[in-house]
Amino acid sequence: MLDTCGTNGVCGGPGASCDTIAPFTHNQIYVGCNTPAAVCNLATQTCIAASSAGMRRREDEQLPVGPTSCRHRTEQLCVSNGVASCADLASDFEHCGSCGKDCGETEGADTVACERGVCVVWNCKHGWKQVGSTWIRITASK
Repeated sequence: MLDTCGTNGVCGGPGASCDTIAPFTHNQIYVGCNTPAAVCNLATQTCIAASSAGMRRREDEQLPVGPTSCRHRTEQLCVSNGVASCADLASDFEHCGSCGKDCGETEGADTVACERGVCVVWNCKHGWKQVGSTWIRITASK
């Protein structure tokens, strides 16, 4: 079952007939419309009029975007940019400690790693120094 187009033209939007609130159902992740008058534009997540020449079958409107469960107990299912992937939150550089926590975005860090779910900075960038568990920009003295 899929969400239908809402009264605002957004797939699953206000007035839509939704069959579930869970993003992962029936071992798949689907985005789509289930109405005879419209189909879901997957790029814009809006409903557009269905062509009279032939409606797309429901299967053609569904978009699986990755796994729905992980094989290893140490991994968690994370969704990034609309794609699901399994990540070990204890060591994954882009999902360190929680889904989406990217160690590469640690401000002032030059060399960084994910260790036991925490981003650990080994070296600061030039012009930065570590103060406790944060890094601050050093102002040049005159």
